[in-house]
Amino acid sequence: MQKQVSYVLYGDYSDKRPLISPSWAPDGSIFVQGWTSMNNGIYKVAADFSEYERIDPDLTNVSEPSVSPDGKMIVFISDEKLWTMGIDGSNPTLLNTTATKLHMPVWSPDSKYIAVTSYGHIHIIDPNLLTHMEITQSHYVGTDNQLCWVK
Repeated sequence: MQKQVSYVLYGDYSDKRPLISPSWAPDGSIFVQGWTSMNNGIYKVAADFSEYERIDPDLTNVSEPSVSPDGKMIVFISDEKLWTMGIDGSNPTLLNTTATKLHMPVWSPDSKYIAVTSYGHIHIIDPNLLTHMEITQSHYVGTDNQLCWVK
């Protein structure tokens, strides 16, 4: 039996429009970031891959978008700081936390908290109360790892 592999390549590096760091939304669309030096921003790709559009209000140095499970918010990194915005790109908000040099944000299954790494340590952020708790002190999360929540 022959194994068939299929994939979709979206964005075009040679045309200076590569798209990376995908995050699925509940409606089947995908949110991605553009390459920092070429087409930086956060883009929504239609569920059928027929089109894509930039949704952020011309933010710079954005990366690692993550859609909340309820489909209402996106968390992302800009200049190593944590931001949220509406799923439509509205109301970008800097979450002022004491944690710095942030990477790999991911929402909790109930869309109430954000896990993020800071200098290899995991922090849990409450975006409404602006509180955070470091949950790893003796372990290191490398840049080749991925965070996820388990119910």
